[in-house]
This record gives sequence, structure tokens and C-alpha cells, in this order.
Amino acid sequence: MAPSGVHDARISSLASGMSLTIGGVGERGIRVSSVTGGVDLKVQDGVNADLSLGSVAGRVDSEARDIRISRENESNYRVVLGAGGREISIDSIVGLVRIRRPA
Repeated sequence: MAPSGVHDARISSLASGMSLTIGGVGERGIRVSSVTGGVDLKVQDGVNADLSLGSVAGRVDSEARDIRISRENESNYRVVLGAGGREISIDSIVGLVRIRRPA
């Protein structure tokens, strides 16, 4: 599954992982739950958001300088994208979570 330029979404129960490009975050935010196979999150330049990752069974990785990852406990993370802002929530993930800006 590879939606492009998502601003508002509710997605659940994905069995083959997910690649998602975020072009902005609308008022309702973005909510994803139950992903097996990992998440490849591409966040367009200029997008500022707060990302909550809950119940992660795997690693969380980013090489972008303006993406800050903090681990709240064994399986929960808070991520600030740019200056922070509207909420993106991804829960119940099995696999690698990769967060990046476009090359």
C-alpha cells in the first residue's frame, strides 16, 4: 500500500507493511493501527507534526536532522517532525519504522 501526499487518514489492519508519503497533516490528523511488516514514512519537506508510535515491536530509525525521536518506554516513542504540530498516530507495529524526508 503506497498512498501519496496524505493529509488526513484512518488506516487499520495492514498485513504486508506500509509505505506512506505525508504531504501535510489536516485538522483530523493521521491515525494508523495494526501494521505487520513495518512502516516506511516519507515526510515531505516543510511538514511539521508530532508523531506518536505505540506498541512498537521493532526499531525506530531516522537519518533526517530535523526529526527528533525520544523513547518513552520499552515500546512507545514520541517523534517531533520539524517544529512539531498536528498529530500523527501509529499504533501496534511489528517491524522497522523508518521515518525520512525526501532525498
